[in-house]
Amino acid sequence: MAGNRDLKMKGPLTEEESQIAKDAYQRGKFDTMKHYRAMLIMCRDQTRALKKGIWLNSIRFA
Repeated sequence: MAGNRDLKMKGPLTEEESQIAKDAYQRGKFDTMKHYRAMLIMCRDQTRALKKGIWLNSIRFA
């Protein structure tokens, strides 16, 4: 891994490198959003299933 001194000695990012970094950042942002969206959907579905199950149980024993 490059040390802090090595990074300081390098020149500024070229246009191509800058675009690659931006694309990588956007891809990471998208993947994170997709991951958390999937987790929220799973929680929503689980909550709906639990509510449905509780509702059905209250009807059976009434």
